Amino acid sequence: MSPPLSPLRILTQATRERVEAIMGTPCDGYLCEAPAAAILTRRLTSAAVVTVHIQCGNCGKSRSGALKRADFPYWQDFTPWSDELAERHREKIKADHADSRATFDQDRENRAAEAARRRADYSRWLLTSPDWQTLRDRVLRRAIFICEACLGARANDVHHVTYELGRLPPAWELRAVCRRCHERLHDWTGGEE
Repeated sequence: MSPPLSPLRILTQATRERVEAIMGTPCDGYLCEAPAAAILTRRLTSAAVVTVHIQCGNCGKSRSGALKRADFPYWQDFTPWSDELAERHREKIKADHADSRATFDQDRENRAAEAARRRADYSRWLLTSPDWQTLRDRVLRRAIFICEACLGARANDVHHVTYELGRLPPAWELRAVCRRCHERLHDWTGGEE
């Protein structure tokens, strides 16, 4: 008994070239790593019509859309369409998304912990640095202890316009402000300190 003919041998030249081109290219399915794994399948649609597809052997996606059944005289010999491939791939995607979410959540927790640590270090530094105390007093005296934001309340805080120049920037990068304006400035700028 001779081996069965390859499904591609029985196609017209144009159909064979189209099928070979599709089967020879990598799948573009979402998170599909299949370089060129594809199989000719027959698929029973909901309207009880059989269609021919090139199905990715990894993610289960139809790589071709429905092909003309008339171009495939022995379509009955094709492998049945596998919904199982797509289901397995969906489960893989769900697991991958769950892993990504867990990594994202852990990174966010690590960043929050690092920001809290930096704020605590900064608060300690503000209370203990003699250089900061001297600069702070000079900025408050320069403003005559009047808030430079609202020009009405008593200034008792010093606000960094930017932290790009470090904790002890030039005095023109510091502003004397009241507590309410200081909190408002940090809410508006999104600053951490």
